[in-house]
Amino acid sequence: MTPVFVVMKDGTDRYYLLKVVRRGLDIYCIPPHLGVHYSLHKSGEAHFRSERKAAELKEEPPVALVEGEGGTPIARGIIRAPLGGLGRASGICTAI
Repeated sequence: MTPVFVVMKDGTDRYYLLKVVRRGLDIYCIPPHLGVHYSLHKSGEAHFRSERKAAELKEEPPVALVEGEGGTPIARGIIRAPLGGLGRASGICTAI
C-alpha cells in the first residue's frame, strides 16, 4: 500500500484535501469528512462508493471529485482500460 496525501498551503494554513492509496493496481481517492471514496480497480472498473457515516464538517475549502474520460457503464461503475496495460495511472480522477 502506497498512500499519498494532497495538502494545500495558504500562508501558514494547511488544508488536507485528499488521500490517494494504491494497493497493487487498485487506486483509491479518499477526501476527508465526506463519507465517500472514488476507486479505479485493476479490472478497469471505476466508481464512487459510500463509506461509513461522514465525519462532522469543518471549515475547509470545498473539494469536488470528477471522473475523467468516459467508459462503458456497468452496474454502478464504469469500465475503462485496466491499469496493468497502461504503465502508469493517468487521469483516474480529478480533484477540484
